[in-house]
Amino acid sequence: MPSIHRTRRTDLTVFAIFSATFAYLLARCFIGVDFNDGSYVIALARRMAAGQAPLSSEMDGHTLGSMFAVPFTWVWISAFGITALVAASKAFAAVWIAGATYASYRALAPLFSRVPTALTMCAMCLALPYSLIVTSYNTVPMFGLLLATCAGYRTISSYSRRWTITTSLAATLAVVGFPIVGVAAVLLLIAVIWCCRHRGVSTKDLLTDVLAPCLIVAVLLAAFVLAVPGLSAVRESLHVQSASRQGAGSLSLLTGFISHELSYFTTAGKFPLALAAAIVAALMRKPLLIVLASLISGLLLFDFATNMPSPNTLAINAGLFPAPMAMLVTITWLPIAIRVAVTSPRYRGFLLLSLTALPAAAGVQMVTASGYDYGAAMDGLAPFTAAVLLGFGLHVWQPSMARAWRLSAVIPLAITGMCLTAVVFQEGPVFQHRTLVTSGPAAGLWVADNSLGAQHATQTLTAACPAHARALLVGLPGIYLWLPARSAATVSWLAMDSVRYIPLKAQLARHADCVIATPLDDFTPPLAADKNVQQQLLRGMRAATPPIVVETSAVHGPVVMQTYVRDGGS
Repeated sequence: MPSIHRTRRTDLTVFAIFSATFAYLLARCFIGVDFNDGSYVIALARRMAAGQAPLSSEMDGHTLGSMFAVPFTWVWISAFGITALVAASKAFAAVWIAGATYASYRALAPLFSRVPTALTMCAMCLALPYSLIVTSYNTVPMFGLLLATCAGYRTISSYSRRWTITTSLAATLAVVGFPIVGVAAVLLLIAVIWCCRHRGVSTKDLLTDVLAPCLIVAVLLAAFVLAVPGLSAVRESLHVQSASRQGAGSLSLLTGFISHELSYFTTAGKFPLALAAAIVAALMRKPLLIVLASLISGLLLFDFATNMPSPNTLAINAGLFPAPMAMLVTITWLPIAIRVAVTSPRYRGFLLLSLTALPAAAGVQMVTASGYDYGAAMDGLAPFTAAVLLGFGLHVWQPSMARAWRLSAVIPLAITGMCLTAVVFQEGPVFQHRTLVTSGPAAGLWVADNSLGAQHATQTLTAACPAHARALLVGLPGIYLWLPARSAATVSWLAMDSVRYIPLKAQLARHADCVIATPLDDFTPPLAADKNVQQQLLRGMRAATPPIVVETSAVHGPVVMQTYVRDGGS
């Protein structure tokens, strides 16, 4: 009987953990909207839902992650138009992220204590890059690799065709979402195959369950790319991305990231103290000392996470975004994870398998400048972070611990949840979002005053475009969502100091009737190359609106946009 009651209590605890986390994640979807990364990926899905092929224009490598949202976006637009599209897209992302997280838990639940495993996976559910709940080139590889690693370890521990196929498909779809994580996915599958062969699984079963799903998805994707956008479009997209991001692929981005992370631990503050407490917790043998040292380490990190951002919405508060905070927690608690790995062979295997994800984290960091404050590197680091957080949970969730002391296992979830609560990407503190939008793409969202002003400016700019215009948007890609649903608009991520990289011939061939762009006189300073491209894009057009300040950027200052229409247009 005691065993039955204990099992029921555990079931209820796990249910409560997941229910509370997923309910919060869904509620968080209705707070905030920005005109950059957050709405950019939704705009990509809308473009493809309207019939534009992925990889068909500049910077469209990012469309691979947004492709997974296209069916939902098409259904929503068909039923409701662009009304509430942002909130609906975020809610869709929350649903599939919750599903991937729960599946990851189910994979590990028979292998480790269920409560710390549930807390770990829910903490990862909230450790989102940029604090953005979207279907993107960030979230698809992040949760794809996480699920693949958890399912892969379940496959190694007890071979099951269901979990083997899950491993293969999750790893493959992660690569589709962001190809830069491909090396890590291959390493993971090789590790799973090698371990399974070592345990006596037949080559035939491995070929059928591991390699066949990968090859099927790869062949279908290759056929799609060749038939729809074509190789020339892919080459152009890659060329523009590499040209406009001169530092991409440089080791300096990786070394800079490592230096940035370690700087938290080499300067006086809470992180060196938290790391010292984690080392003590790893070395102690008495349960009470273990949990006290772990609790001190966790509370120091939690205290840092509770530092609310400045009321100034332009302030980028280092460490307050959930993904970079989770990275710092990973470094801090690595000694505890190593200690648990020494004493637990089962956990050691999972920690070692998670190391296959590190090349993905390095690869992502080498092609982005957003890993420092926003946590883009979590795309690849998620499996390793999950393994370290699980190690912390297992360390304090020992049978010899009093039940009250075990509650410290909730700290990882509290930390990532606090960070997701603290700040909205590009919009500042959550508590400033007090106004409910009732119409347009942002309907149903609570926004800050600056966001509401940006939406009003956007409505003025897009209203000047004819309803059926072939429109070109240069900069602030989220504005695309406010263009009429019938518009055959195209959008460019390139703006400000990158206008010169726009493939001019391809854009002129589209014969845009309407262009929304930053007047070059507002550039500081305007480069001759940028001015030349912009002048050619605007040839035969007239200004339909005065220059309008849409928002104020922490990097560029006031962002001014203006609408131009072809002479004779209305």
